Amino acid sequence: MKTVFTRQFVLFIALAGCVSTYLLPAESRAQTKTWKGWKALPHEGTTDVPVCAVVPSLGQVLVFSKGIDDRRIYMMEYGDYRVEDGGWGEWLAVTEPAKTASDLLLGSHSVDASVAAVRMHGPAGQKARGHMLFYKDIKGRIRTADAKEVGGGGLTNSAPSAVVGGDGVHLFVRGLNDSIWTNVLTVTSWAPEPTFAGWSGWAPVPTGDLVGTTDVAPAAASIWTTSSTGIYLFAKGIDDHQVYMNGMNPVAGWSGWEMVPGDMTTNVALSAVILPDVNFIQNICLFATRTDGKVFMNSLPVRTGSGNDIRIQYPPLTWLGWEEVPGFTTDTSPSATAMLDLLWVFARGADNTIHFNEQQRP
Repeated sequence: MKTVFTRQFVLFIALAGCVSTYLLPAESRAQTKTWKGWKALPHEGTTDVPVCAVVPSLGQVLVFSKGIDDRRIYMMEYGDYRVEDGGWGEWLAVTEPAKTASDLLLGSHSVDASVAAVRMHGPAGQKARGHMLFYKDIKGRIRTADAKEVGGGGLTNSAPSAVVGGDGVHLFVRGLNDSIWTNVLTVTSWAPEPTFAGWSGWAPVPTGDLVGTTDVAPAAASIWTTSSTGIYLFAKGIDDHQVYMNGMNPVAGWSGWEMVPGDMTTNVALSAVILPDVNFIQNICLFATRTDGKVFMNSLPVRTGSGNDIRIQYPPLTWLGWEEVPGFTTDTSPSATAMLDLLWVFARGADNTIHFNEQQRP
């Protein structure tokens, strides 16, 4: 990030419309350190980029990984009914290999970075289910799991990030000029399965008084219902390696970039996940690999209203502080997902094996 004193950005296309969101103070609560310890995923899976994890349904965790030699996407499943002990299944190929000379030339079936996966649960009362998967091919285009390019074109040097809101799927990428761009797949109906109006096209995320540039992939988390969507976007600064956040409020728009307190420095991308709590509090859990390779977590408790009344606070914010997830070092980004009160974090080891840790939240 770089400091300037004017707001200079061009909005090429408007994002899908949203409705009112109001701002209320957050409540700070102590963090916990009840991590169960790092373990290697079974079945000898290896990768040379960060993995991606998602919870598509209660009791189920999916981990997506890029194959080192064949550049295909592989998936491992935890807790599926087909697994007798409710544990981890085998690695399964998700994407098809290139079959034609044209496929090889375009590189459309070759994954070149970490993937982004989002669960497609509809808001309260809706029945949508499943997940969507996005990846960057070797030419820099963003594609879905069936190798179709995301609408709007565009190129990136880093992995995509994706979140779901009441209005649809929000994609974020680092542009070739290191600015951050977004594209929205608008949902017209959630039940019984989601139907889409199409992609909005790529538009730059407004920067505020800090120019929003990064040299790695952005990270995002969302809080939403049938009527409101609040997005928290995170990025690593290029010059100072600090952690920054930009919040999207459906009424006020983007808040502008603010530094996350705590003097955390990182050389790689971040990971963010929403962990529901009690009394209308949801925790934004932000993970970072510090420049010395240790994995850390910071939490932001955000007060939300009951029913469809989301209440989200943008600066000033009350972060709980950075705490180490002890016992592991990595040179890549962590990946996190949550299931009820159980928080999972994944990271690649020095030998390209994949490790994970769990935390039971009180």
